[in-house]
Amino acid sequence: WKELVNKLRTAKSLDEVITSHNDYLDNIVAKSLLGKAFAKNKDKEEGDINKISTQLRMVLTAAFRFCKIHERVFSEALKMIEKVTEKRRGADRRSKTGKWGFENVDADVEGFDFYNLADEGTLEEVESISEEFDISLRNLLS
Repeated sequence: WKELVNKLRTAKSLDEVITSHNDYLDNIVAKSLLGKAFAKNKDKEEGDINKISTQLRMVLTAAFRFCKIHERVFSEALKMIEKVTEKRRGADRRSKTGKWGFENVDADVEGFDFYNLADEGTLEEVESISEEFDISLRNLLS
């Protein structure tokens, strides 16, 4: 900012003011890591894949996908907890009237179903996203 102000003070024409302002804006873009100066040119054929903005987008996309899976599994867990809580309350009500709370083993209440919240497909998806995230983060930081 100080550099822009100094250039504007010494500008002798409107063209110099415009050029100073454009240089200032270009500097902002470059410092935001989104400008052309930060595109890696190791291999011209790779094109956009090496830009920091693209790498950052890939990292954030992987993080977003993980959050969606986490949200789904967590939501299923909360539903299961509500179901079990309601069954236990029903058992308590029956017990208070002198009846058996449960006449049979209930897999929900015993906790057997909690192990099935994340099926094999979900676990594979999490593993895939984890690998994608690691690769994207490594590329971003290299």
